Amino acid sequence: MEEFGLIDTPPERELDSIAALAAHVLNTPVALVSLVGRDRQFFKAKYGTDLCETPRAMSFCAHALAEPTPLIVLDATKDPRFAANPLVLGAPGIRFYAGAPLVSSSVHILGTVCVIDFEPRSSVSSSELGTLQDLASFAMQQMEMQRLKRMGLDARRERDHSNRQFQQLVSSIKDYALYMLSPEGTVASWNAGAQKIKGYTAEEIVGQHYSRFYIEEDRLNGVPQRALETAAKHGRFETDGWRIRKDGSLFWANVIIDAIHDDGGALVGFAKITRNITERRNNEEHLRRLAHTDALTGMANRYFFLAKLDEFIDQGATTVLVIDLDNFKEINDALGHQSGDFLLKAVGNRIEDAIAGKGGAGRLGGDEFAAVLPSLADPLGAAEKSKRIIDAVRRPFTCHEQEIQVGVSIGIAISPNHGTTSVELLANGDLALYHAKSERRTGYCLFQETFRQTILARRNCEQELRRAAAEGELELYFQPQVRLSDRQWIGAEALLRWNHPQRGVLSPGAFLPVLEKSALASQVGKWIIRSACAFAAGVRAKGHEHFCIAINLFGVQFRSGDLVSVVSAALAQHGLPPHALELEITENVILEHEEAVVSALRELSKMGVGAAFDDYGTGYASLSQLKRFPLKRL
Repeated sequence: MEEFGLIDTPPERELDSIAALAAHVLNTPVALVSLVGRDRQFFKAKYGTDLCETPRAMSFCAHALAEPTPLIVLDATKDPRFAANPLVLGAPGIRFYAGAPLVSSSVHILGTVCVIDFEPRSSVSSSELGTLQDLASFAMQQMEMQRLKRMGLDARRERDHSNRQFQQLVSSIKDYALYMLSPEGTVASWNAGAQKIKGYTAEEIVGQHYSRFYIEEDRLNGVPQRALETAAKHGRFETDGWRIRKDGSLFWANVIIDAIHDDGGALVGFAKITRNITERRNNEEHLRRLAHTDALTGMANRYFFLAKLDEFIDQGATTVLVIDLDNFKEINDALGHQSGDFLLKAVGNRIEDAIAGKGGAGRLGGDEFAAVLPSLADPLGAAEKSKRIIDAVRRPFTCHEQEIQVGVSIGIAISPNHGTTSVELLANGDLALYHAKSERRTGYCLFQETFRQTILARRNCEQELRRAAAEGELELYFQPQVRLSDRQWIGAEALLRWNHPQRGVLSPGAFLPVLEKSALASQVGKWIIRSACAFAAGVRAKGHEHFCIAINLFGVQFRSGDLVSVVSAALAQHGLPPHALELEITENVILEHEEAVVSALRELSKMGVGAAFDDYGTGYASLSQLKRFPLKRL
């Protein structure tokens, strides 16, 4: 390398086009003309990186010096030679490498022309490897010419031979448009790839100005000329954009223009590489849509909706509507998931139609949607929009010749009064939605600060309940059941109470609504079953052989799927016969977990455990549901 004058000298401008061509032919983000010295690797040309050198111990190219054939590493993390390399484990995170050796006329291997990717590959084609070897050969010829000049010898014959070979290679490449331009932008040469991509033969295009490949708008705005000026000033210009073919069709192109200078530094023309990346762009656009849209409805997904909501909030007053379908689970369970998916898509379309105009809607997940109304800070205006959405969704849907009706509830939050970020505004809209569902009056509700206090109180209550369960403050009271004909004590219902250390014994209304919705409900429910069975067994042992105990169940006990095994274990542990146990279920539990309730109660009924519907007829359950359950009483 000392003889070639390559050590500690600037990168070679003539080699830059070789590195760029290598990167494009093998479709990698990085390409290098790399030389390997005694203790370091340094780069005479590079594409796609600012790195200047690395220690030889880290160099992939050092391994390529051993053979005159290319070194291929499809996945560096799986190659024992490179798996622990800092360039693999850390930045830049090399996964794929291909390096063709630079073999001098004296048969010394000085380095490589190599390409690097940060994703692994399954294979490399023979044509790609052949082109990489040819490029390494041309790079070596450029260095040989530098050596001849350094020795005071005439390098013109070598240069002419190298240029002819390079032009032959360039002409044969069919996947890239490679052509030369005069300093003014006139096409001087045209390869087979250019003809394939752009549709013109060399006879049709040589001598024409290259701006004819640009769309009319870009030509009128002087884009082609500015590209040449930038390349002349900085040595290179690269961009992606629309280009036009001979037949008038458009394609998305990656374009690189390299300035070419003579030995005296004067501009003699440009080398231009154009690659058709329409498919890649379409794939990227498809991935972008996947990242931003909900796969089922095609609406904005939660991530993209939040991003757009933040943009609108930054621009001024903004209203968000958080929209949730009423009783969607029951519809989905009754009609099937296919009908449920149809309904979600149809509801999304109606929401978008109802808020037509500036703004937009998205699906946040499940049966929850949201709409943003920019430049609206009027609660009355938000209420009108909400009514429009409610009325639109209420109209019957027809799916598979079956009519479906569904309602929605809407929570309204307005920026900046109810939040100054998308997350805050959406959270407050959720709180308003919760109240809209609870009240079931207008179907929509505007956020109020008191809602937050209610939620905070609920969270505090849940935390206290966890402590209470751990410290034994939860107790069972037993309400007697008496047969009126002879006033005999025949059973009892187990009722949960909280013996609070400061507030005394609390009735269920003070904590049960919170407990039922918390994860603690399953744990407490199991404790109730065990404790009530133990109490009943004790009473029966004292001579009340007909005594029966009734226990209220939480919905989560059906959802967990282990109710039957928990009841069986408690009965066996305390020697209580199954007919001495009755399980009570409220209508809300039935509506929310109907299939799970039916399945569990049928298994328990086979064991002899009784079932009762508690407060039946005060909610929304229908008489037809009674036929499905193995009931002992109402």
